[in-house]
Amino acid sequence: MTVFFDISQLVADPRRAGIQRVERELIRHWPGPEPLVPCRFDPEARIMRELPSSVFAPLCADAAPGGLQAERRRLAPFATPLGRPVPEGATLLCAELFNDPARAAHYARPAGSDAFWLVYDFLPWTRPEWFDSRAAVAAMPYLQAMRAVRHLAFISEHTRDECFGRILRRPRAGTVIPLGADGLGLARQAFDPGRRTFVMLGAIEPRKNSAPVMRAFRHLWAEGCDVQLCMIGTAELHAMQEQTLLRELAGEPRFRHLQGLSDAGVRERLAEARAMLFPSEGEGYGIPPMEALHCGVPVVVSTALPALAGVPPWGQIRLDPVNEGTIAGAVRQLMDDGAAARLWAEAARLQLPGWREFARAVAAWVTAGRDRAPAPASAAAAPPRPP
Repeated sequence: MTVFFDISQLVADPRRAGIQRVERELIRHWPGPEPLVPCRFDPEARIMRELPSSVFAPLCADAAPGGLQAERRRLAPFATPLGRPVPEGATLLCAELFNDPARAAHYARPAGSDAFWLVYDFLPWTRPEWFDSRAAVAAMPYLQAMRAVRHLAFISEHTRDECFGRILRRPRAGTVIPLGADGLGLARQAFDPGRRTFVMLGAIEPRKNSAPVMRAFRHLWAEGCDVQLCMIGTAELHAMQEQTLLRELAGEPRFRHLQGLSDAGVRERLAEARAMLFPSEGEGYGIPPMEALHCGVPVVVSTALPALAGVPPWGQIRLDPVNEGTIAGAVRQLMDDGAAARLWAEAARLQLPGWREFARAVAAWVTAGRDRAPAPASAAAAPPRPP
């Protein structure tokens, strides 16, 4: 059995975070024995076409010097899907969220029910206040096509519950496959009282609670707390409050805002960290704190983080509620050397799954699904109602 891997979005937009990172790790660790064959949607012919297997090499190589534009130039030879058509009834794996109506219609055909989708989250629909107002509308074709897709897997129990409880509104089904925690490649860290930096990783926007973090540190500095904040990520266009705070803190010597870091750059910053801050309340999973814990670095997180469901609370300060006061309190707790040392010792006890286990689970799900397939949903069914 050949598994055709739809990487249409990844080839067009080869970023190195979020969904694109999951796709790269799946390519790197695909276990076989069934081959993973890349393919891309052809919008003119409205079919899937094979891509040369050589596309996997630049996708899985180290980041190209020059950032995203350099990545796109490196993938330019694969930009036009000119390969042979993917056969009807072939096993088609998609781990992307997309907003192309023609691509969605391709999956919504009766033959499209042989597809396997890995689903991340439904936040643009369930929490639209956190996103650009156009995001939920643009991706509606994706939700409509989902009704016809026979095989769905989810990155967390939370996402699966939202899918069947609020989006598709039918009995819960599908498997949950947790993401890997070992993607950074950073060696296990050890506590050093000299570490004074708290690292926050990810897009700077309301759902991440970026603004309360910046305000909390401004209060801590006013109190005379000897602590540093390093924020790694880009401020989203709709994050007006966050952009204002970034400008206000630009001259603060204890604050750094870094963008466009490679994995090596992230490793360097995390190797200096006393802890990672990730108090986001809007995630389908939440990879960064899992990666920090895998390296032995404690984390400050929201109790709402799906990735930590079922994980022992070792090495973590879980906040409920998340606000300036609770964030500042967690930082004060971690600045006590004794408390920090205990959290570091706890983090070292955790055993978290890696990307190899994730890829094996995806391959096993696809193999089992081909053998035990329920009747496909009707492509003519009514589209899901907005939650």
